[in-house]
Amino acid sequence: MHEHGFERKTFILESDLDATQPQCHVFTSRLSLAEAQRMSGGDLWMNFARELMSSKQFTEKTNCKWFAFMSFTRYDPPIGQVPKSHSDVLRYTKGHAALGGGGLALYGSGTLHCWAQTVDEVLYRLTDSRKMDRLQFMDDSAYRIVLIVRSPSVIVFL
Repeated sequence: MHEHGFERKTFILESDLDATQPQCHVFTSRLSLAEAQRMSGGDLWMNFARELMSSKQFTEKTNCKWFAFMSFTRYDPPIGQVPKSHSDVLRYTKGHAALGGGGLALYGSGTLHCWAQTVDEVLYRLTDSRKMDRLQFMDDSAYRIVLIVRSPSVIVFL
């Protein structure tokens, strides 16, 4: 962003008693599972942005940036049918989004199996060339069909 004329910005992670560990909040939506899984990514983003801003769970909302994972993402392709396109992958996936803007980055949990679990694992995940079982797991790898995590995701994750 800096190369495009924007100022450099930093942020701090909220921490509890242990300042070395970021704090993770569990937020429960008013949406039912069925309602959430019927919504588009954009509608989910709008709904959660409103819910977070009106929630009493968070006090410093004007200074907050939320990186939210939706735990209700489900991938369910037809039995024995490998998706042929990204459109197919999305058609077989419910409760998915990869959208950000304002104070909210919203991400489905359908590909978290590819993410690093620790900072030490990041390099391994960035170079993981094992083939993905697309009958079992959501493939959002831009047709690479391997477990390599997309670097923007890792950068946000870190």
